[in-house]
Amino acid sequence: MTKAFISGTGIFFPKTTLTLDNYLKITNRLREKEGQNERLIEVSSRVNRNMAISSRRTIHPAWGSEGHINADEIEDILTPYNFNPPFYLRMKLWAKYAPKLALGAAKEALASWAGNSDCITHVVTGTTT
Repeated sequence: MTKAFISGTGIFFPKTTLTLDNYLKITNRLREKEGQNERLIEVSSRVNRNMAISSRRTIHPAWGSEGHINADEIEDILTPYNFNPPFYLRMKLWAKYAPKLALGAAKEALASWAGNSDCITHVVTGTTT
């Protein structure tokens, strides 16, 4: 019986970096616009700080921090819609950029394995949003 095993792994990140401070500034502003009370906003900020996630990656330039924005590459769909763009616009970005990210991760996985790609029988993928 042939046993399955993981022979290579790869990850690939978008270029735009969102710092924790920038993330909190944006999300707190949105929470205030939505009428959430000050206590809830404060608790949400504390929870996010306690998670110790110092930065996040995104394909969208409106979330980026200074010096890390790919504004020339990606249409800003967030700002014109108060950070709540229509579903079709979000899916349009996903369709354009998700395959590029997946390809980058696949290339890295193949390089880490250094085997014959003709021998691959299964591919396991994952994503986070």
